[in-house]
Amino acid sequence: EDMPDPVARAIGQLLDHLQAVDGKLDGMCGALKELGSSYCAKDLPELREEDFAEIKSEPATKAG
Repeated sequence: EDMPDPVARAIGQLLDHLQAVDGKLDGMCGALKELGSSYCAKDLPELREEDFAEIKSEPATKAG
């Protein structure tokens, strides 16, 4: 069996962690909203599709 790419594995772990943190922040924002705060009501910057165009167009290749 092939060894997993350490960079891909690290990025995957960072994304998992980011998703968990995002869930906690959503919970905190909900609690703040219930207390009357609008702190979390601000929209996040939008991810632009063109920023990912090169990644989408590159074929997935396997090293080795």
